[in-house]
Amino acid sequence: MNSKELINIADIYQETRTLGPGLRYVIWVRGCHKNCTNCISKDWQQNDNNYISYETLLEEILAKKDKLEGITLSGGEPFLQAYPLSLLFKKIKALTNLSIIVYTGYRIEELYAKDDIDIINMINESDIIIDGEYIEELNNDRGIIGSQNQRFNFITDRYKNDEQQFRNCKREVEININKSLLIGVPPKKLLPKNKEK
Repeated sequence: MNSKELINIADIYQETRTLGPGLRYVIWVRGCHKNCTNCISKDWQQNDNNYISYETLLEEILAKKDKLEGITLSGGEPFLQAYPLSLLFKKIKALTNLSIIVYTGYRIEELYAKDDIDIINMINESDIIIDGEYIEELNNDRGIIGSQNQRFNFITDRYKNDEQQFRNCKREVEININKSLLIGVPPKKLLPKNKEK
């Protein structure tokens, strides 16, 4: 296996109804340079050595494809691992009808400006890119986004008519006690209070 085809994983949750429509397979990756104030996944900003091949992930997703609506990628920052994720996305789109949603701290214009073929391929295989840094002051406690500056970029028409629902729905989370994992965009009452003034 080529080491470039490995994905640095923070966590995986194979069946959740948060972070997008329907039953979703969620992958959180490690590594991020944004350092947003009160980031919900600060522990995942640093790289780690928890690598999984994109082919292993693909096998797991294909085994569940008949139950799933799609997959969601978050992090960390998914676009820092564009090469292996673009390979994964391409195979998913070729072999299934699953949707792909990606959360990124970059604006989509920044991603295009990088002029990186793997980033472009990753974008083109996605259905929605949810972009923008988390800004605590713009968290209105609604939707599947952390703060209202974040945008829904519809790469395909699959969910184009659902933006208002995604932006304004009541937040729901799932808590996996075995993994000590909070899944979804947490309502404000579950967020840590900002100690910095």
